[in-house]
Amino acid sequence: MDCKEAESHVNDYIDGTMTVSQLETFLKHVRNCKSCYDELETYYTIRVAMSYLEEGQAHSYNIKEMLSEDMKGKDRYIFRVKQQKIGFGSLTTVAFLSLFVMLFMRLNPEQVREILELTYHWIGF
Repeated sequence: MDCKEAESHVNDYIDGTMTVSQLETFLKHVRNCKSCYDELETYYTIRVAMSYLEEGQAHSYNIKEMLSEDMKGKDRYIFRVKQQKIGFGSLTTVAFLSLFVMLFMRLNPEQVREILELTYHWIGF
């Protein structure tokens, strides 16, 4: 992602409307580009301040820390989504292999069930 594209996604980041792929690329870019990070910080600060003014909150906030925590939260979200995809891929593979074994090795359903239970336990489901 280049700076122009990153800058065009600042509001999408703040609004939470980015895809996981876009979000991952965006975060990587703004963490390595001071100019784009500053742009994000500026827009984030304005958005948070406007939100608090609309809600009538007149407290002092560490908005830089809030942005840092928001970015960490988005990192955790990306990690969870990737883990879910890996888990789904593993589950799909197990199901396909079980079908293969059942059809071509002519195991009875009880044997296939035992294989599935062992495999699910092995991959953590």
